[in-house]
Amino acid sequence: MQKKWLLLVNPQAGGGKAKKILPQLRKALQDENIEFEECIPETFLEFWKKLSRAQNYCGIAIAGGDSALTLAAEKLIPKKIPLAFFGVGSQNDIARELGLINFAQVAKMMKTPPLRCDYLEVKTPKQHGIALGQVNFGLGVWVNTFVESFKKKHPYFYKFQFFLGLFAIIYAALGKKNVLDMEIHGEEHLHGRFHIALFSKIRHWAGGFFFVPPASINDGYIHLILVRDCSLWRLIYIILLSKRGQHLSQKEVIYIKSRQFSVRLLHPQSLQRDGEIWPLPDNHYTISCKQGGYLIHGKANS
Repeated sequence: MQKKWLLLVNPQAGGGKAKKILPQLRKALQDENIEFEECIPETFLEFWKKLSRAQNYCGIAIAGGDSALTLAAEKLIPKKIPLAFFGVGSQNDIARELGLINFAQVAKMMKTPPLRCDYLEVKTPKQHGIALGQVNFGLGVWVNTFVESFKKKHPYFYKFQFFLGLFAIIYAALGKKNVLDMEIHGEEHLHGRFHIALFSKIRHWAGGFFFVPPASINDGYIHLILVRDCSLWRLIYIILLSKRGQHLSQKEVIYIKSRQFSVRLLHPQSLQRDGEIWPLPDNHYTISCKQGGYLIHGKANS
């Protein structure tokens, strides 16, 4: 008997949007005659238990944000079980990278052979984990922490997320709250003060900014973008240029690539991986590229 897909829906994704779009999602799967079992786990433990029985299915389809996909991949990589991804989070950078623009397209791709993609392995003396899209330090961590904390206290402002993010960038840059004193060892050695340190496998960041144009999900490299400490107006200008990937020529922007980076920070800092903030700040991180480590239905950008 042919196995079904397991569809796992994160009900909190996109500010609760995931539950509202379920009828469209079901229709897309049914139109392609894809058999599936649906589950809407209300707790992380329930989500984890379902994934522990993944071998009973032909694949796992995630309807949620980038962080839910990464958590699923972390569990499934040793089992070599393919993933499908319906991006219904607030950013959806991984879905955008894989060409998973709408539900019908995702369902069609579930009937084609999966891609074998790289992922990032992140280690500190206290923690270990992976990221499928990117990890970053500095401005992205500070803005994400501020916006998520504000939305929890004032849910009404979810629809104004862009303006909250812009306010957080201004506030952080004026107060130099996000500036990193860091040293980076890869194929080159760099040190200095930076607003942004983004280690990426994908080109898009922060909801569609074309921040890492050279990145690829299956080239075996980590692509690093650094933005040096600069004035607020220069920082905003660089961010605006990045919407179309036109920022790499700016004097404050550094681009390098390597198969592994060692990062040392003067002060312990939290890291953000695919939208999730790691709970334990540290001042020493190792970030490695693991080639062809997971399977997902999508299309490569190369």
